[in-house]
Amino acid sequence: MVQKDIGFPNGDMRNAAGTANIGGKGWRLRPEAARALEALASVFRSRFAYTLPILETHRSLAEQQRLWDLYQSGQGNLAARPGTSVHGWGLAIDLGSPLNLHGSTESGWMRSNMGDYGFWDGGQASWPQKEPWHIEYRGGGSKEPGGVSSTMRQHTVKEGQTLVSIGTKYRVSTAWLRSQNGLTSDVIKVGQKLWVTVKYVEPYGKGTAGTYTVKTWPGDVIYFLKGGDTVNGVARAHGISEALLIRMNNAPEKGFTHWPVGLGVRLTVKHAPLTWEYLDLGSKGLAVLQVQNRLNVRGARLVVDGDYGSASRSAVADFQERQGMSRSGRVDRGTWDALFKEI
Repeated sequence: MVQKDIGFPNGDMRNAAGTANIGGKGWRLRPEAARALEALASVFRSRFAYTLPILETHRSLAEQQRLWDLYQSGQGNLAARPGTSVHGWGLAIDLGSPLNLHGSTESGWMRSNMGDYGFWDGGQASWPQKEPWHIEYRGGGSKEPGGVSSTMRQHTVKEGQTLVSIGTKYRVSTAWLRSQNGLTSDVIKVGQKLWVTVKYVEPYGKGTAGTYTVKTWPGDVIYFLKGGDTVNGVARAHGISEALLIRMNNAPEKGFTHWPVGLGVRLTVKHAPLTWEYLDLGSKGLAVLQVQNRLNVRGARLVVDGDYGSASRSAVADFQERQGMSRSGRVDRGTWDALFKEI
């Protein structure tokens, strides 16, 4: 069974460092529980053709106290004593209707399938009559998603180590380390214990900075930063624009909040999925970014800003002429295919 107490007080947000993206909303949970919930929700949607209804995941100590007070006064549902709630450990999910209705088809399906994904009923003998909406993650399901591990563990700071060097070791940014350990600066002390994650370590071994193809996410190409790397340098080395590189990695843990971020930060350097769009003056968006970048790879000198203006149209017209095509300056399907075929 997954360990409930990983070193943070019950209700602390650091118990819920993962996010399950379901129905356009991010639900905070322990990382491995979030991953398993996403997988369970995907199967649920395939079976019932609608999004798994979720009411609550991680719960703060203050919210648990409020619910406990209501329960004690006879005005609320059953609630755990503050400091003991599985919600506070980031391992519990409350489901909405009709899964909270004893005897519903969805409730029966959940009881039959959730164990495969590491979820159970919390050990309540009278479930689901008592709390049919409440499930807990314990791990060990036969259908839990594999691949990248999000296991968190403690690192004891050694002589000579800095926050940057520790981030390098575990391939996370200093911003991530600060946020997970409640640090207000990069100052750390020998013997201090920091929560880290092996999320980016296990699939790649020790390795060195460089470019790798990642099997966990088929087709993705990643790069681990080396000393002296810059946004421009990384972008040029991989044949993409700075704008596209930042767009693909625009998250604090990827290092673009404060550049440079030190060694070892994991960046995605693969082009975003290419989807043809008809482009003309005034067009904007990702497709424009991709076209502008591709034109630059083929010798143009455009500002890659996602805005299809006169310079972009002129560059497309020049490209069309070199290809023996009509100089329309518009990106139709034929122009797109010619532009993105292998060089």
